[in-house]
Amino acid sequence: MSPATPSTDVRLTQLARGATGSVTSHAFEGGASGRDSETLRAMGLGPEALVTVRRIGEPCVVEVRRACDCSGGHCSRIGLARRLADRIVVRPR
Repeated sequence: MSPATPSTDVRLTQLARGATGSVTSHAFEGGASGRDSETLRAMGLGPEALVTVRRIGEPCVVEVRRACDCSGGHCSRIGLARRLADRIVVRPR
């Protein structure tokens, strides 16, 4: 597989460790169940969220940032099962 370019949407599992991407509006189509989608959104992985890969593997550990009106946003680290991480589509930055 060729390396992703900034304008190409890829699966979260295709990002390298330390790489950042924004979740696209198509993140939950074609695979994640409605329950998985709700869970991911509740953890902050909705459209436009910024994710940085901190650990590749099982689990895939990502840092999730959402913009807000305060001092620049909030972030959390979460571990995702590979089957879920593979269903999240991001646009590399």
